[in-house]
Amino acid sequence: MSKTTTTDPYLKACEALGIKPKPPLKDRSDKDEVSIDAYRRLIVCIRAKNMVDGKIWTPVYDGSEWHYWPYFKPKSTGLGFTGTRYDDWHTSTIVGSRLEYRSRSLAEEGAREFEALYNDFLTV
Repeated sequence: MSKTTTTDPYLKACEALGIKPKPPLKDRSDKDEVSIDAYRRLIVCIRAKNMVDGKIWTPVYDGSEWHYWPYFKPKSTGLGFTGTRYDDWHTSTIVGSRLEYRSRSLAEEGAREFEALYNDFLTV
């Protein structure tokens, strides 16, 4: 792939991973399709952001490393991962390994850099 100067994080991620980007949705009237498309793009963007020395990061789930994801406070638009607290119990959603970051700073960067994708993914 030839190097481009795009600012689109999805196109930059595809380039970093050496994959062919999917074309943008032509019809954004179906909110489910918009969310599915955003999820697909987030997976690619996060995978590229998590790369270590040009290689794809493989998460370890034996307790030896931490995993991070942005926490969005719900807004009137509905953007947010839900969470509830009451007395001695706590519950929250789990985003899944495809949306995890390998460091807190990468999760914070990703929340800003991929804000439009998170908005499309989480807003119903």
